[in-house]
Amino acid sequence: MKKYSKIILFLLAVILAEVFIFNITSFRLLFGNYERIEYSKADLEKYKIDDYTYEIKDINKEVGTVKFEVSDDIPSFNYSWSYSDATSEYFMDLPLKYYVSGEERTQYMPVYLSGETNSLKFKYSEINNIEKIVINENIPIKFNFMRVGLVIFIAYTLYAVKNYKIFSIDYDRKNGKQEFVLIFVLFVALVILGWINTNSMNELDGNIYGIDFVDAIMNNQLYLEQEPTDKLLKVNDPYDPIERAEEGVIRGEDYIWDLAYYNGHHYVYFGILPLLLTFLPYHIITGSYLDMFVVIFIFSVIVLVLLKEIICKIFAIFFENVPFKVVFYSLIMLFAGSFIWYANGMSRVYELAIISGLCFVLLGINFILNSIQTEKRKYANIFFGSLCLALSVACRPTDLLASLLIVPYLLNLLIINVKNFKTDKKSLFKLILAVAIPYLTVGIMLMWYNYIRFGNVFDFGAGYQLTINNMNKLENRFSAGLHGIIINLFSIPTFTTEFPFMGHHNNLLAYYGNYYIENMIGGVFILVPICMMNFFVFKSFKNYKDLKLKILISTMLIVGTISAFLSAVMAGSNQRYVIDYAWLYIISGILIFTILFKKLKTDEGRKIFLKILAVITVVTLLLGIVSGIITEHDYFFFFSKEEFFKTRYMICFWE
Repeated sequence: MKKYSKIILFLLAVILAEVFIFNITSFRLLFGNYERIEYSKADLEKYKIDDYTYEIKDINKEVGTVKFEVSDDIPSFNYSWSYSDATSEYFMDLPLKYYVSGEERTQYMPVYLSGETNSLKFKYSEINNIEKIVINENIPIKFNFMRVGLVIFIAYTLYAVKNYKIFSIDYDRKNGKQEFVLIFVLFVALVILGWINTNSMNELDGNIYGIDFVDAIMNNQLYLEQEPTDKLLKVNDPYDPIERAEEGVIRGEDYIWDLAYYNGHHYVYFGILPLLLTFLPYHIITGSYLDMFVVIFIFSVIVLVLLKEIICKIFAIFFENVPFKVVFYSLIMLFAGSFIWYANGMSRVYELAIISGLCFVLLGINFILNSIQTEKRKYANIFFGSLCLALSVACRPTDLLASLLIVPYLLNLLIINVKNFKTDKKSLFKLILAVAIPYLTVGIMLMWYNYIRFGNVFDFGAGYQLTINNMNKLENRFSAGLHGIIINLFSIPTFTTEFPFMGHHNNLLAYYGNYYIENMIGGVFILVPICMMNFFVFKSFKNYKDLKLKILISTMLIVGTISAFLSAVMAGSNQRYVIDYAWLYIISGILIFTILFKKLKTDEGRKIFLKILAVITVVTLLLGIVSGIITEHDYFFFFSKEEFFKTRYMICFWE
């Protein structure tokens, strides 16, 4: 009975908090002498200064809230209030706000002025039909069931992690309750993924990859039907963006942006595999075209499932006697820090190439881990692992680097099979065939694909890209590699005081050359603090006997760093680029943390480590969600304003 009493008291506290704390602005007029004053559309005519401003004079009353009403056909606009009160006869501005049709709360503003207000000035961003302005209108109480549910969920999660025995005992993949918790974490990650994805749909995107490219393939050709105009053909160097502009060649009219231009045709240089697996079959079966955001969501779901499987298998293979709490925190950090939510905040072909490539990389790694865990179907798993890793190149060519991750394992297996060749000849041939057949088959097909497009088996078409740089003549700038690593790994986020509390930046270290940087949010090591553990790699290796784990961590760090360096050299700095290697730094950071955790000799030291890990997890989770909301071009805000402001006012209840 005592247990249920605590639950009832907790629920009562949550409800009271919802009514009296989270709706605090609804009580703004409770104390004070506030007289309601209404100005109709006819009344406002005498206060109208211009098409964008009303100035209401001689109010001489205390003002606690201001509200306006507009006609229903107006979707959204910026607005602000200015006031003159007892402190000054001159107008002082209040913060800018945003009106969104369908979100009533955006019409109201609680104000905290001094004494009687003399005048108010209402300014808005465009010509709108203001129907009414009301002073001292009560802000209605809105019981937000979503907020109540989130408060209960968060409180229960914190309580469970601290008090339930399942989180303190050692992790065991055969423990059904622990597996259920991890699956639930995956479920929550998928809910967040779907929320960000569906609210960030860019319906204005022409989807050249999923429509025009499909049509081209259906017409048995690899170039698009839309041809560049004569204006582009006459340009001396069509790959020079400055010359294109000087010659009056217009993006979107005379050529298609960010496609490859070769021999008078437009080619899609993005990997063809996602099209062959999703867009093309869907069109053949239904006659319709598949939306980009749907395909990215599907690949992202698979990526999150694979991340769970991979981290759990790594813990099962390399660690014993690790508290389940460590695995629980690790999974949350991996989901939130891998920038999968960020990619779904835009859903364009750029993100498709990265996410689909990562999907096949992780599929390959998962198969390889299966071959390590069990001797049964070892070479079948190696075959499918090699095949998936090879296919990742058909999504994104730079994913070839990921194949380096399995080289130490395959070399070790090769040495063992060579040593046992006299007694077991089949294993050596199985290994060679399991690796060679997938890579040779996929490699030959990609070479053929490149040759029939660009006449060069090694040319994927990036050099013919019509974009912001002359990619045809842009050399690999190895001097920019260090700058890129610092930006992509260690740039500090720009924090703001307005939801969602972070912004973009294009801050670049002094570099006297051409370097592309666009709308970075922050570096991987800053947004995902567990990556900082990678600086303790040598300390963790000291006196640690598991050579295989040390090789795994070292390989991840080497591949991650090479990938980060080459990404900066060949492309530049953009938040989506870090998706290629963020997961490597996160997993290696988690593994180094776990090694150091296991080395601790006192329970007190372990408790401190776990508390630090908990804080890092919460920070990573919050930053990961925010990154998915703001993204490169704020798609969530532009395409789902109502949902954006519902979320804003659910969190920023004081506004």
